[in-house]
Amino acid sequence: MSRVKDLDFKRYKIVCNVTLGAVENNSIRIASRCLMDELDSFADGSFKNPHLFASAQVYGIYQE
Repeated sequence: MSRVKDLDFKRYKIVCNVTLGAVENNSIRIASRCLMDELDSFADGSFKNPHLFASAQVYGIYQE
C-alpha cells in the first residue's frame, strides 16, 4: 500500500485488499466486485510457495 501511495496519483483514492493463508489440503475461492467508471482502475496479483499463498487487489478510484 505504501509503495502505491508513493506513486502520488493525484485525485485517486487507493483501496488495497490482501488475503494470506497456509497451503494445506483445503481450498479457498476469492472473489470481489465493485462499481467502476472509465477513470477507475485496478491491479491484482498472487503468490504461492509450498507453505503459504497470497492474493492482492489494488483499486484506484478517481475522486473529483
